[in-house]
Amino acid sequence: LRAIRSAKRNDLIRYITDHRGQLDELRKAIALEGGASKVEVDQLVANADPLSVGQVAQEFYEYCLQPGAKSRLQHAFAPTTASAYKSHIKRFIKWLPGGATTRLASIDEATLAHYHQHRVSVDKLSPVGADRSITPIQALMSWATDPARRSAGVVAGAHPVRFTKAKAVPAEAKALTAEEMQRVRQHCPPEIWSIFEV
Repeated sequence: LRAIRSAKRNDLIRYITDHRGQLDELRKAIALEGGASKVEVDQLVANADPLSVGQVAQEFYEYCLQPGAKSRLQHAFAPTTASAYKSHIKRFIKWLPGGATTRLASIDEATLAHYHQHRVSVDKLSPVGADRSITPIQALMSWATDPARRSAGVVAGAHPVRFTKAKAVPAEAKALTAEEMQRVRQHCPPEIWSIFEV
């Protein structure tokens, strides 16, 4: 940013605003050209990966269903997990202002925080419940930036997104009432009831 300001390149500042996920590419271009004054914005735009979240999500769904597909922790994807991930990611894409055409590189921690807030305030999920809808998005972003798992390589400008999940509130221990105890006793065989009563 200092190099861009020194070179008085307002066009590069506009480029950063429009292509937040391309900051690393811009840094490489400045180093390669020997300074910000020599970098051409048209070339940067031409090199930018235009992959949308919809396109990459479709690739991710297909990957999850392949035999031997693994998460970043090297766990195999169960068909039920793949199905749940697809459902959560589709809901997230629908929520994005740009929908499926949103550039994957523009999704960051702030995007996840806003989505989490939406799931809690609008969809009335508990914070822990909303966390479950964030995990598949993190899995998508992790896969898109892992050349060992995405055969087409890393999606330019995309990066894994971190999100601090809510802490589960332990349920408060609650004693049964005398009436509830009586109902339980009616349905328990005598040998089980003595264990339960102790």
